Amino acid sequence: MNTPASLLPPDEAERLQTLRHYDVLGAPLDDVFHELVKLAAQLFNQPLAFMAIVDEHEVCFPALHGAAHLPPVPRAHALCSTAILFPHAVAYENLAAAAQDGVDAPAIRAALADGAAFYAAAPLRMPDRNCIGVLCLMGPTSRPFSPAEEGALEAIAQVASLGLAVRHLCRATPELGPDLWASVAGRLSRDLHELQRRVRELLKLFGQAVPVPFAVLRPVQRRLQALSIVLAQ
Repeated sequence: MNTPASLLPPDEAERLQTLRHYDVLGAPLDDVFHELVKLAAQLFNQPLAFMAIVDEHEVCFPALHGAAHLPPVPRAHALCSTAILFPHAVAYENLAAAAQDGVDAPAIRAALADGAAFYAAAPLRMPDRNCIGVLCLMGPTSRPFSPAEEGALEAIAQVASLGLAVRHLCRATPELGPDLWASVAGRLSRDLHELQRRVRELLKLFGQAVPVPFAVLRPVQRRLQALSIVLAQ
């Protein structure tokens, strides 16, 4: 299926070049990326979280929590295709109430047909600033999504983006190699497990309110920002 021109960002050629460079879909993603989407699902209390890679004609889902498998879908039928048009996180707080006469109408209808009522996504922006996809949340109940929550989701997406960049650098550089990436991914997984434990404690203390309380989001976002700094070095 051809992608409507209205769904193509102005930098589509450069964006696809970045996607090919990092070879995100060339091999299954490591467990650490599944741990990142698991953290997103846990923090925002959503049954489904995933990394969506927007390829030339379809959207693929190489990291998932809440489903065993999601097959690729045409770009016109995925809200992720609209989400990459924005420089920041975007949320459809009530899909049933969303206007269905725009470029995202087919994707909204597809999401509703799948039982979704809420969708939020933050860009997977690589070091060259090109966006290759989004890190997403989806659930069956509409809900507000606060600016603080947008910031926290963007922080998770930033860790994922930097992780993809480091993964590629290690795999493509002989003097670094896959063993170094395995070591980095192992340390990052341990940090994420600890962060997931911390989130459970915070949610038990402050409750699973909607939107997620700032007292829960802030320490999590700080830890994610620290992980991003380490990965960027």
